[in-house]
Amino acid sequence: EKGTQTTTSSSAGSFLRAFLFAIILASFAQQVVFVIFQRRESSSTTRPRLKTKQSRRDIKMQILQPRTSKVTQNEVIVGLSSLAGLYAKMEEKHAIDVVHCALDLGFRNFDTAPHYGLGLSEERFGKALKSYPKMTEDLREEIKIWTKVGRVIKDKNDVLKTDRVEEGNVLGHPDCVFPENNPESRPTLNYTGDGVAQSLTDSLERIGVKHIFGIRVHDCEDEMRFEEAANKDTGAFVRIKRMRDEEKVVEDVSLGGNDPMYSLRAIRESAENTFDGVMAAGSWNLIDQDGCELYKECEKRGMYIHNAGIYASGLLVGGSTYKYGPANENVIAKKKAWEQLCEEFGNVSLPAVAMAFSAAPNVVKKFAVGVKSRFEVEKTLEWLNEIDNIDPKIWEEAKLRGLLSSDCTVPNVF
Repeated sequence: EKGTQTTTSSSAGSFLRAFLFAIILASFAQQVVFVIFQRRESSSTTRPRLKTKQSRRDIKMQILQPRTSKVTQNEVIVGLSSLAGLYAKMEEKHAIDVVHCALDLGFRNFDTAPHYGLGLSEERFGKALKSYPKMTEDLREEIKIWTKVGRVIKDKNDVLKTDRVEEGNVLGHPDCVFPENNPESRPTLNYTGDGVAQSLTDSLERIGVKHIFGIRVHDCEDEMRFEEAANKDTGAFVRIKRMRDEEKVVEDVSLGGNDPMYSLRAIRESAENTFDGVMAAGSWNLIDQDGCELYKECEKRGMYIHNAGIYASGLLVGGSTYKYGPANENVIAKKKAWEQLCEEFGNVSLPAVAMAFSAAPNVVKKFAVGVKSRFEVEKTLEWLNEIDNIDPKIWEEAKLRGLLSSDCTVPNVF
């Protein structure tokens, strides 16, 4: 009986040891297979799995073609919202001097809008052109002017009950950012074809010219505005295409706004070749590149991007706001990190780096720079000339520090 118990215990022990060994062996084999799989995954050239919103953004950036030529003065559009006293009043003679300085230094592209001061920007720009002492017929031909449509400026006594007044841009409203707005004027929202035609007629009169190069459908970024503009019979989109192709009153038609998704929707839902391009504000700069999908769509269709807001609402040139509000801690920290990086690369100026980055995708044919003084016009040219001196290694270092995504399109022409 005792021998039987010993034999039984020995058999049970052998079985237990074999069982444990089998478990260990299986676990080891599982780990080996996992490691092999991981190595195959890491060396694979197939598309990575989408785990986060950021990784999706990286993939979209990866297919944006980089710029193939150097950035020149012809790529700069002088933004004229400041002529209407954006946030602070500006004397008319000072506004005229800004335009004269830009012309003196060789800038030839200008962008304005009825929205800016309820026509005041256009009026002052027109006075500057008329009073420029070096104006010639050849120079006048070189100048390209874009204005915008979607708002018709009316005297308050002419406003109809059916008009939609944009109260936020009326003088005295807390949201109004143009303190020199005429208190007798009212901006009415009108994204119909007739409204577009009237807006252009009024703009030509304010600027004092018979013809301008292009118009942009402006701020078509809520459902009511969009539906009115997109109407296949009476909307702004079909009318601007006709104004370019049949009426020949402009050479270039585009969209202009802050929300890339509405621009994408307009492009995809409109007839082919309705728009030549998009002026996209605040969607591709050193702080944020959330317009990448729009950029990709324009690239695919052979449309252009005019990049506005390249200094991230002025944050990258000493401002404290970002996207129409106070910059948060994360945004400020990112700005400081860029400043530190610029110092490490030989004290290259942050505005020059921002300017270079703004034109990195080949789809960006021009970028807009807002100026409010002779000094700022001169600095714009200085930063433009500084681009060629930027060390190209700065872009890879920015990616290593997480300031740009790993596949972000960066300048590669030096």
